[in-house]
Amino acid sequence: MIMKKFILFLFFMPLVMVGNAQVLTESDLAKIDIKAYDNGKNYSKAASVIAKDYPPDKDGNLTRIFIVENINKTKEQIYIATNNWFISTFNDANSVIQLNDKEAGTIIGVGLVPKVESSWTGSYTDSRILVRVDIKENRVRIITQIQEYDVFFPSSQYSPSHRVKWDPIECYPFTKTNNVKKKSDSKAFVNSHIACLGMISRLRDAIIGNSTNTIEATDNW
Repeated sequence: MIMKKFILFLFFMPLVMVGNAQVLTESDLAKIDIKAYDNGKNYSKAASVIAKDYPPDKDGNLTRIFIVENINKTKEQIYIATNNWFISTFNDANSVIQLNDKEAGTIIGVGLVPKVESSWTGSYTDSRILVRVDIKENRVRIITQIQEYDVFFPSSQYSPSHRVKWDPIECYPFTKTNNVKKKSDSKAFVNSHIACLGMISRLRDAIIGNSTNTIEATDNW
C-alpha cells in the first residue's frame, strides 16, 4: 500500500501556511477510492472533481485540514498517542520527524509517498506531502499539504535517467497540458489526495484510540 511506504524527510521550514483551507468532514475522509469521484475510474475526470470540491487555499497550497474534537484525553495523553503513531508508522531508518515540540503540542514532517503514478516506460511519480499536527486540550488539528511531485525518467537513447520536480499547482487539473502529461498528472493528484485522506484517518483513529498501529504502555507489566 502507498501509505505503508510513506517516508518522512527533513523539512527546514516548520511553519505551514494555511490560507482559508477547507476543513474536511468525516464523509470526506470516507472517499478513499477513485470511484468516489468518478464511477468510470477516469483519473482525469476524478482529478477535476477533486480540484473543484477541494480547491487550493488562498495561498495556492493543496491543503487538507481535519479537526478531531471532544477527545476524552488530556493534552499529554493526546501527544503520547500522536507521537506513538508517528514512531510506529515511520520506523524506517531513513525516516525523520522534523519538528516534535511537546510543549507547543506540534509535530511536523515532510514525506514522500512513492509511485502515486507510474508508466510502462519506467517513469514514475513520487509525491512529497507535508503533515502537521497541532494539539490542544480535547482537540487536535491535522494538516496535510501536497507540496511537490518528484518525477523519475529512466535512461533512453536521448538522455540519461533523471528526476524532475514539479509544483502540483502547475500540473493538471490546475494547468492545461498535453494528453500524455494530463493522464500522469491526474493519477498523481488523485492518489496524492487519497493518500492524504488515508493518513488523516489513521492518525485520527490512533488519537481517539481506535488504531492498533500504536505503542501502548500500562502499569500492568
